[in-house]
Amino acid sequence: MIQGMELAESYFYKAFGLFNTMKHHISIQGVISTIPGRIFLSNNGDNAVLSNPQGIFLGGSPDNKAFLKEINMLLQEILLPQLASKGEISGTGEAL
Repeated sequence: MIQGMELAESYFYKAFGLFNTMKHHISIQGVISTIPGRIFLSNNGDNAVLSNPQGIFLGGSPDNKAFLKEINMLLQEILLPQLASKGEISGTGEAL
């Protein structure tokens, strides 16, 4: 990634504030605290994408077009194919 990076688990705290509007979502809070997942954070810290077995969540500002474009490619080329290969979604992107 050029516009951001995948965070190591010990740095997940950097994305906490970007998901404040989704505090009620146990899946998001679980990844931030203990449940396995991945977080990608924009270089400026204004956006993040959180991925876990329950879904893929976007947090932060909708204005970072370069990061969002790169995340779109990441979803299409890496994250969704990985989920499909594990049988967690169908090849068409529909949940099983």
